Amino acid sequence: MDDRLKYAPCGYVSITHEGMILNVNQTFLDGMGYQQVDLVNKHFESIMSTANKLIFHSYFYPFINLNGHVEELFINLKDSKGQAVPYLCAPSMGAIYRVEVPNGEGSSSH
Repeated sequence: MDDRLKYAPCGYVSITHEGMILNVNQTFLDGMGYQQVDLVNKHFESIMSTANKLIFHSYFYPFINLNGHVEELFINLKDSKGQAVPYLCAPSMGAIYRVEVPNGEGSSSH
């Protein structure tokens, strides 16, 4: 991974069609409190709640296999402490954006 992607202002996670994590950028690792060794060669679902796994199976996998891409997907991922962190995944753009929701008001930040 080149430095531009490694330190991009948004998280980047590369997965196989089976959901195995191939690569993760430093921005995602820093924001979630993980190290490369914690995630690479692990299944992407290992950092999801059961509810988000169901969403992933019912939306992401079918769309990626039928259409070759997914526009956007809002999911919560578990950080290194097990806390849910909301993300807007934009796989067709190769980005994962952390979504901040202060005081119940919806707003997003990259």
